[in-house]
Amino acid sequence: FRSTRIRAQGSSGDIDGDLTVRGVTRPTTLAAQLSRPRDATDNRRITIRLSGQISRNAFGASGFGDFVSDTVTLNILARIVRAT
Repeated sequence: FRSTRIRAQGSSGDIDGDLTVRGVTRPTTLAAQLSRPRDATDNRRITIRLSGQISRNAFGASGFGDFVSDTVTLNILARIVRAT
């Protein structure tokens, strides 16, 4: 996923970007939620959670259709720590 636009609304928002799966790239929008530890007094440690849904078929991943839904839910958690 490579972001192309961020639309922030406080500690949440939407991130538009290009998602590549199996060599296929499609525009995708993911919901974003930012947070930091309760004891933090600065922005050195930030957690970002990205979530959204994609169609497997749109990325050419159509195998095992009898066992796996076409809609896949993405739930990405990243912890960002700024070096001192």
